[in-house]
Amino acid sequence: MDPQTRLMLVLAVVLGFGGGICGDLVIRSVWPPKHLVTQRLTLIDDSGAERAAFEFHKGHVSLRMTDDKFRPRAELAVQDNGLTELGFTDDFGKARAKLSQETNGFTSLELSDENGKVRTALELAGGDTGLELRDRNGVRRAALELDNDNGQIALRDLKGNARVLLAAKDDGNPSGGFGLLDKNGKGRVVITVNGEDVVSVTVRDGAGKTVGKLP
Repeated sequence: MDPQTRLMLVLAVVLGFGGGICGDLVIRSVWPPKHLVTQRLTLIDDSGAERAAFEFHKGHVSLRMTDDKFRPRAELAVQDNGLTELGFTDDFGKARAKLSQETNGFTSLELSDENGKVRTALELAGGDTGLELRDRNGVRRAALELDNDNGQIALRDLKGNARVLLAAKDDGNPSGGFGLLDKNGKGRVVITVNGEDVVSVTVRDGAGKTVGKLP
């Protein structure tokens, strides 16, 4: 090997080594980034397929995640107006659970069946909380409500009309009551126990007139 060729090889090695060191120093100086600005961040699996996306789109910021078959399974989103929602979907893309909170603090949890119909709803608004159970047609059939210190359980018919009421109140005269209502929502049989543990039973006709009472 002639001297000129040997010199060129040595220079190439030196420059290559030096360039590697410089490149490493540059990378170390900028990674990890302290500030990253983007409108979409995508996470991929080993095959390069998208599994999650963190993005700003159509007025809201969201984090969407999929399963190994790339079906949407969960999404966390915040709207421009502050409404926040966390939703879960099943294998067929049907919404099955949603937790949401409005800017006024109203919070709700909804559970849906395989057809996407809300069947159970838990709500909290200020000092009031409630639990609703609905049938396959979305009609509210049972409800448990707590308004500050007053509690009530209602059972409803196929049209959503309350037919059975069970209440416990603390409005200065603690009492509990049980009522049977007709299809028009009128109490026909009412049983109450007041704060002095006095029991009374009242029977009314369709016009609301008392037809029987004990004691």
